[in-house]
Amino acid sequence: MKSSQLRDLTRKYAAGGLDRDEYIAERKRLIDGVVAGELDLRYRDVGPAAPVDWHASRRRWWIVGGTLMLVGMLLVAVVAYFLDPDGSNKDPVTAVSPVPADPGADLLHDFVRQGQWTQASLDALESDWQKLTPFQQESARRSSFYRHMKHETSQRILEQEALLATGEVDALLLVARLREFADKVGFAD
Repeated sequence: MKSSQLRDLTRKYAAGGLDRDEYIAERKRLIDGVVAGELDLRYRDVGPAAPVDWHASRRRWWIVGGTLMLVGMLLVAVVAYFLDPDGSNKDPVTAVSPVPADPGADLLHDFVRQGQWTQASLDALESDWQKLTPFQQESARRSSFYRHMKHETSQRILEQEALLATGEVDALLLVARLREFADKVGFAD
């Protein structure tokens, strides 16, 4: 294998003998000198690279890996023995706690599922909403049912306002009630 000044410079940089700026400046100087004809690249023999005995290397890794695996299995067995020395814990299945219910989201889901937008159902929903803790209300606000209810409420307000424009007197009461409902549940923007 042959080596030149440029290859030596690269090796020195890779070994940490030069910082990046020094390496770039020296490399530029060498390349510019060679291109301009001011410097000659001198090649010298470095000698053949030492042959690698792949079989010995592979054998060594098998021995090291096998030993590490054996030690690891032994360590697991010892830990298991000391954690349950009399073998009394025969049930490997651990109890899984159920996911806590979200009463606010459940309340909104039930209202949406029933689809009853009567005065009595709105009153009941407002009353149940006020009974929730602030944490439960905030949790419900993050649910998809809350977004659905907010959208549904705004659509119904727009529909009733359109009916009001046509002269429907009952629409005035329903718009006022829906706006009050939106304020109490927190839909109003």
